[in-house]
Amino acid sequence: MQINGSSTLPELLPNIDLAITIAGLVAPILLYFGVRRFSHSGGFYLFGMVLLSAIFAKGSCWFENYSDDLLLSHYGYDESLVDEFRNVTEENIDKVEALLQNKATIGWRHYASIIFAVNMGYYAIIYLLLRLIVPLFKTSKGEAGRKENKTSLAP
Repeated sequence: MQINGSSTLPELLPNIDLAITIAGLVAPILLYFGVRRFSHSGGFYLFGMVLLSAIFAKGSCWFENYSDDLLLSHYGYDESLVDEFRNVTEENIDKVEALLQNKATIGWRHYASIIFAVNMGYYAIIYLLLRLIVPLFKTSKGEAGRKENKTSLAP
């Protein structure tokens, strides 16, 4: 793997996109425990949910658009030229056409609003599941501790 070489760009961009996706999936869990640690109500979670969802939706969609532009320039595509495909090699023509078709779909801002709505639903489901599951672990630990104390106090 070359650091300064441009041959690593097509392999590096999907890894960055995967890291953004994983961060977006883990964020509501960390947010839930962060809000609980400071004994705040669900309103703080709702505010954080909206904020994080907006950040991850805009960031991931913007990065997808930006990485398409980087890949197009990497493959030699230049839209400022009259013949935009002049610098593109034969082996990369299909890749460039697929990237151009991907960019011709709905804009990243519209896509970000769709992702925002999906993220809000995901964050709400995670919050409800954690509200149901986490108290079960506390209850089982508390009952086990009380049983041990009762048996240890007995003569």
